Amino acid sequence: MPANKYPDCYTLVSTEDLKEYRGKGLLFEHKKTGCQIYHVLNDDEENLFSFSFRTPPKDSTGVAHILEHSVLCGSRNFPVKDPFLSMMKGSVNTFLNAMTYPDKTLYPAASVLEKDFFNLMDVYGDAVFFPRLNEEVFRQEGHRLETDDEGKLIRTGIVYNEMKGNYSTQDGIAYEWSIRSLFPDGPYSVDSGGDPEVIPHLSYEEFKAFHADYYHPSNCRIFLYGNIPSERTLEFLDRRFLSSFDRIVVSSDIPMQKSWSEPRIMETGWPLGESESEEGKSTISLNWKIFPFGDALKNLSMSILSEMLMGNAGAPLYKAILQSGLGEDLSPVSGVDFDLIEGAFSVGVRGSDPEKAEAFQELVFRTLEDLVNKGFDRDLMESCMRRVEFRAREVQGGGPFGLRLLRKVMKGWNYGQNPGDAIRFDSVMKELRALAGEKGYFESILKEWILENRHMSRVTVRPDKTMAKRQEAALRKELDDLAQALSEEDKRALEEKNRSLREFQEAEDEGRVPFLSTSDIPRRVKMLDVDVSGDGPAAVLSQKVFTNGILYNDMAFSLEDLEDELFPWLPLFCKYISGTGLPGVPYDRVSTELALKTGGFGLSVEAGHKVGDEPDEKPESFLYLRMKMLEAQSAEALELASSLIHRADFDNHERMEQILLELWNDLKSSLLPGGHSYVMIRGGSRFSSSARREDNMYGIGQLQFLETLKERKNHLEELSRIMKSLRKRIFRQGNLTLSIVGDEDLLERRGGELRRFWAENLPGGKAADAETVMPDIELPSPAPALKEAEGLGIAAMVGYVGKAIRGASMESDGYISESLLSQLMKTGPLWEKIRMKGGAYGAFSSNSGLDRTFTFATYRDPEIGASLDAFKESLEEFSAFDDTEELDKAVISVAGKELKPQSPGEKSMIALKRRLYRISDVLRQRNRDRLLSCDAADVANSAQELLGRWDEDGITVMGNPERLDEAAGRWPGLKDNRINLPQ
Repeated sequence: MPANKYPDCYTLVSTEDLKEYRGKGLLFEHKKTGCQIYHVLNDDEENLFSFSFRTPPKDSTGVAHILEHSVLCGSRNFPVKDPFLSMMKGSVNTFLNAMTYPDKTLYPAASVLEKDFFNLMDVYGDAVFFPRLNEEVFRQEGHRLETDDEGKLIRTGIVYNEMKGNYSTQDGIAYEWSIRSLFPDGPYSVDSGGDPEVIPHLSYEEFKAFHADYYHPSNCRIFLYGNIPSERTLEFLDRRFLSSFDRIVVSSDIPMQKSWSEPRIMETGWPLGESESEEGKSTISLNWKIFPFGDALKNLSMSILSEMLMGNAGAPLYKAILQSGLGEDLSPVSGVDFDLIEGAFSVGVRGSDPEKAEAFQELVFRTLEDLVNKGFDRDLMESCMRRVEFRAREVQGGGPFGLRLLRKVMKGWNYGQNPGDAIRFDSVMKELRALAGEKGYFESILKEWILENRHMSRVTVRPDKTMAKRQEAALRKELDDLAQALSEEDKRALEEKNRSLREFQEAEDEGRVPFLSTSDIPRRVKMLDVDVSGDGPAAVLSQKVFTNGILYNDMAFSLEDLEDELFPWLPLFCKYISGTGLPGVPYDRVSTELALKTGGFGLSVEAGHKVGDEPDEKPESFLYLRMKMLEAQSAEALELASSLIHRADFDNHERMEQILLELWNDLKSSLLPGGHSYVMIRGGSRFSSSARREDNMYGIGQLQFLETLKERKNHLEELSRIMKSLRKRIFRQGNLTLSIVGDEDLLERRGGELRRFWAENLPGGKAADAETVMPDIELPSPAPALKEAEGLGIAAMVGYVGKAIRGASMESDGYISESLLSQLMKTGPLWEKIRMKGGAYGAFSSNSGLDRTFTFATYRDPEIGASLDAFKESLEEFSAFDDTEELDKAVISVAGKELKPQSPGEKSMIALKRRLYRISDVLRQRNRDRLLSCDAADVANSAQELLGRWDEDGITVMGNPERLDEAAGRWPGLKDNRINLPQ
């Protein structure tokens, strides 16, 4: 591109072809400030930007994290209390967030509409460069003192409560210290997110100084992605922000950690429930500082080496840990981390004991030394390289593709390297393949970077049953002592500050942010171009879309003939199919074969209602088998998949026990970060049979089931018997609906072959045509009856509050007004009452037109009663709703959810589920028309109807048992219907 296309205030530093991303990489520098801008310019309509700053912290006060929250609370041109919240209302953004890393802070957003893209950039840029940062914002987002109903001092704040939640999870603490232990001398030795015990030491003056030090264009890197021409965005950036600044020197360099001559050992604790046993609850990790990020070949080599060692349960180091008996499974801290100036590599085991730390270290070194001496299996090496190549080729979903590239780019760009180097792949992979063809390549780097690397830490995170109580007692004493020391003048000053904060939170905004109008929303819904052959359960759906040569094969097997008693067993069944071996073929070999022949193979189960079903009817349930493959491996991939579903080894009891413990540990470790999901499913199970089934498969019911199962005698024999029966009943032609997606020429060559394969390799009939084998075990306890609350006890400093109500069905007018009500509440009173004033990290509501439920939930919440009251108060406020401008914003946001681009894999599953649950395009268009014609009275009516069902009750609260007991005065079920959760 000719340089004169771009505004004169920029220098075009470099241009590079990015064939992997069908575009170009353009690096610019703003002449006046030195701000760098990198644009991955291609034909993707989903455009993304990010303002990124290098923000190395000096302590664990969480200043970088608190500032990340606070800059989005009002700025020069947008003097509103919460521009971030306002943008959520009148935008069709596909991503909107901010993230604090150990040494950088990112502010990314994305949209498929150009007008929306520039609206978002306008607000974000004004926020980061010109925030108001008043003291009220600092106290709301960071930390503050208040008095409770009894007149006692309490401490709260959004980040403060978020980090209290983070310091309650074993995996979170284990990850934190696996990194901090390696870097004791620089910014990585502290917690950029904030330690709850240190956060209160941050002053307002230090908070403002941090922004002044680092939030300047000279310390900013702006990433752009998508099809909007560079010159248009560059002109906007200069005109709106950059021209207001001059170049300065910002001292934000990240120092390298001096390497050690000897390994180091440390130990820390995590809070365990008082009723729990400490035995087998520790995490032990070995951690190495490896090399500075920057050499693309070394980075890719280390990523593939990590895959070879621990990429799946059959990888040699993973397998050695599982079979050692030193713990239950691999810790999630394991792997390579390149989000720092120097990389880190970790190997961890969870479900262990502190006295096994030395034996674990010996096992890891013995296994690695053996690999160096004997060499890696060539098929294992090839399978891992193929897996990495497949990920690079695939058009992935789950979020904007630009966000994926942003995270890669910043791994080098943040430290002064060329941004394009971190996303180059094809040429680097070609070079690596040539090196890997030489004998001993991966063995030599394993020896150099790990075995002979003395910069290693061993960290043991052990359970502590009294830790939470000690922390609470210490906090209580600190606050009581502080209260005693306060003079009358101090008390008046504190009350004045809190009064000022309340006034700030309740004040009308002085301005507004730009938002779209309903005329910007397409009147017609987006439809998938699906070819359907066959009818009923045996239908085949196919879509011709660009997939970069990948063939997607998704299968839904109906479970309509299965008995209720069998559904809790299905998550294990799914894990066993993909995680065990075949007769005569061990599971590690099968794992290698899956990686060689597929780009992914997995199973899951789901329950739901079809459109029009009543919520108490028997739900629809499906087992999904998903696989993706390149054409060259498709025949082998299908044969392997067929072998697994028909002949997976259910007689290998040792492997089945390992998978059972893995699933059990995964569920336990997800309780605290995912508590909101658990309380929503549990509450909805009072009204919906499908939510009840989901609870038994993925919720508290599943946790209880696994706990009961693993404590039973002869449970492995029963598992084997049930698994074999399920296999014969599920994998039958009469249960199957098939979805295939691929490039047009690929489907023409392989589509018919794929259809024929499954027609020939599945027995006919349905589940009822096979022998039924019933389990000898009681189902988990269901949620309590209506009008009774339920408490889920867990050792945590913050909790999760949920409430469910009967809602409207998807085909009714009420479904649309409930969707709008949900959007209005979570971006209005719920946010203000529970997050801004209550200090919880999050609060939201949602509705399901298939389950006919309307649910509320909070995230990392220090309150119980106040949040439950806020749910009802918010509904009461909307029972007289008449704000047409706010309604228009909600219409835009709700409609925008369907504008997000879909990856090929997502299109396959969307088409499949729409057919299974009878969500027709006619219904979708009818609901779009209803959405655009919905008025304020409809929303008010929905609020009134939900209020009329309020006392039916579906309250579920996960939290500290003492807090649950305190709230039980109003909701006795929080104590009477108590489940103490394992940790």
